[in-house]
Amino acid sequence: QVGSEVWTGELVTALVEQLSMYSSESREKSFCVVVTGQVLTKVTNKQLVMDTLSSLFLVTLERRQGEEACAQAFGLCASTHLGLVLAKLEILLNNQASKRSTIFFGLLRDKNSEENQAKVLSLVLQCVGQAAVSAQPEELGEGSVAMVGKFLSPCLSDCKD
Repeated sequence: QVGSEVWTGELVTALVEQLSMYSSESREKSFCVVVTGQVLTKVTNKQLVMDTLSSLFLVTLERRQGEEACAQAFGLCASTHLGLVLAKLEILLNNQASKRSTIFFGLLRDKNSEENQAKVLSLVLQCVGQAAVSAQPEELGEGSVAMVGKFLSPCLSDCKD
């Protein structure tokens, strides 16, 4: 049963559900995130992979730590699902970009929103980096074009000296 798709899907679902049982700072939660990324390498259901990656990303944002574990999980998953990982990261980045901070007559800024945008961008870039490290060499050629074009170039063009 261990090798079956149904069992593996149920294991991933159980791991994601278990994340809420750990305290935000716990090493166990970070370990569970990484293990979930490893188990995703055995999953063939694309929707389950995408949904699970969303859950891992959101859990990391909520806990305000564990970015390395999240990036590792995305990297592990990218070793077999690079296209899905990059697609999910693009969706997450675009969702955050659509939540631009509001400026009231150029006077008031939403600092919390700006900090959240920076955190999302930082986490997305860490995940992209780990995906590049872990991807299969034959997939990395195509994936690197997307990584540079969709993630790195926009960030570099927004950089200030």
